[in-house]
Amino acid sequence: MQDISDGAALAAAAEFGLSTPDEETIKEVAKAYIHTYDKDMGVNVVVDEETQEVKINLEKHWNLMFIHFVNASALPIKTSTTAARVGTDNLCILALDENSSANISIEGKAAISAESCSVYSNSSSAKSISLDKGASLRAKSVCSAGGYVGSISPLPIVDCPIVSAPS
Repeated sequence: MQDISDGAALAAAAEFGLSTPDEETIKEVAKAYIHTYDKDMGVNVVVDEETQEVKINLEKHWNLMFIHFVNASALPIKTSTTAARVGTDNLCILALDENSSANISIEGKAAISAESCSVYSNSSSAKSISLDKGASLRAKSVCSAGGYVGSISPLPIVDCPIVSAPS
């Protein structure tokens, strides 16, 4: 659960570097990340746009049969994470087409290694980032306005807000 909280906070804080999102957009990125793993967690996201910090509080209620006899305060299980954007992110791939079925497509056994920068797709397609079996994509972070298919590391953040072309 702590890993989910950490990942959500990092993904949400990274939004400060990708565009100029508002508080609600950043909260939605965090919630989308968390709900990828568990839709039943209680989620509270606090965004401080001035310091570019995101605080995630998660809470999970389980109906464990005898836990209340052992330690009544053991439930609910809670985690908290704060992440802040520091420095700048390099955006090395930005696929702008919002309607393409495979905005970023890697075929055959091709591999992209962009471990010092981010990869971003604006397409809302379920296969916005599409990799053939045998193809791979590694980046510092991967974000898709839609979905993804294939071997991508780290796992992409989905339902990301649209990013404008750099000026």
